[in-house]
Amino acid sequence: MSGDRNSRRAAILTAAATVFRAHGYLRATAEEIAEAAGLAVGSLYNILGNKECVYLAVAEQTGHQLLDKLQHFQLLVRRAPEQALWELANFRITEYPSQRLFFDLFTNEEYFHVSSDDNALTAKTRVAVMYRRYYESVAEIFRNGIDIGAFIAVNPTAAVLLLEGMIASIRYRIDHPDENLLPGGITLREMTELCVAVFRAERKKQRECEHRNEREIFLTRFDLKRLQELIAVARNLDAEIYESKLKLLAQALQQATIVSSENIPPDVVTMNSRVLLEDAQQSYRFVATLTFPGDCGKAAENVSILSPLGAALLGYAENNRIELAGRTLRINKILYQPEASGNYEL
Repeated sequence: MSGDRNSRRAAILTAAATVFRAHGYLRATAEEIAEAAGLAVGSLYNILGNKECVYLAVAEQTGHQLLDKLQHFQLLVRRAPEQALWELANFRITEYPSQRLFFDLFTNEEYFHVSSDDNALTAKTRVAVMYRRYYESVAEIFRNGIDIGAFIAVNPTAAVLLLEGMIASIRYRIDHPDENLLPGGITLREMTELCVAVFRAERKKQRECEHRNEREIFLTRFDLKRLQELIAVARNLDAEIYESKLKLLAQALQQATIVSSENIPPDVVTMNSRVLLEDAQQSYRFVATLTFPGDCGKAAENVSILSPLGAALLGYAENNRIELAGRTLRINKILYQPEASGNYEL
C-alpha cells in the first residue's frame, strides 16, 4: 500500500507542476491537478492536502533538486570560477519555468517572512529554509570567485540579488521557449554571457600591465631597511650566497620607488604579502606568501625572499607578469597585504 501511495504522490507532483506552470497558482484548481494525475479529487486531498499544500510539496521537491545541483557549481568554482558562474546562470535561465514554482513563493510577503525555526517543521518552514540555503550557497560561489580575483569585489549577497534580478528580467524568452530570440534579436546564450560579464573582474588594468615593459618596484621604508640588513649579513657571512641569490635583489632595491608603509599602493607585493599566482601556459593557479628566510618552512605556501620567485615578486603589482625559468606567471590578486590591513610592522 505504501508503494502505491508513493506512486500516486509522485503522479500528483508531476501533474501539479505542469498545471501550476501553465496556469499559475491562483488560476490552477485541485480538480485540474487531480484529473491530470488520473486520480479523484478526494485522493489528492488524502495524500497531499489542499491546493496550497500541493504547491508547497512541488516547491519543496524543486528546492531539493536546486540545492543538489548547487553542489556541482560550488566545487567547480574552486578551479574554474567563470565557468561555474556561466553554468549556474545558464542552469537558472534554462530551468526557470520549473524553478519559478519555488522562487515565486517568495514574492509573497507571507512566505518571505516565514520563520526557519527548526522546531516548526511545517512545509512553509522547510521551503523557507531551502530558500535561505539557496541564497547562502550562491553567495558562497561569488565569495570564492571574489577571493581568487575572478569576480569583481562586491558584497556576495548583493551579487546574488543582482543575478536573480537579471534572470527574472529574461522572463519573456523563458516563457516563450518556441522563440529563438529575445526582443531586439538577443539570444539566450548572449544573455547568459552578459550575466557572467557583469561580475567578471575588470580587465583594463591587466591589459595595461601586460604592455608595460619596464619593471616598476615599490617598497616601504620598513621593508627596505630589513632587506638591506639581510643583504649586509649575507654578504659578510657568505659571498657565494650573495652573488647567487642576493645581488639581483640588491640591485632591485636600488631601483625601487620607496614610500612610507601608509602610502604603499594596496595592490603591490610587500614582505609577508599573500598573493594568488597564475601560470599563463598551464592555466594553473597557486597561492604564495613572501617571507623572510627564517619563516619559509612554517607553511607550504611560504616563499623565501632569497628564492628566485620571492625576489621576482617583491614590489610587483597585481596583473604584472613575471618571466621565471621558462614560465610566465601573473600576479592574479593580492589576497593579503600587511600594510593595507593596517599592520605596518609585519
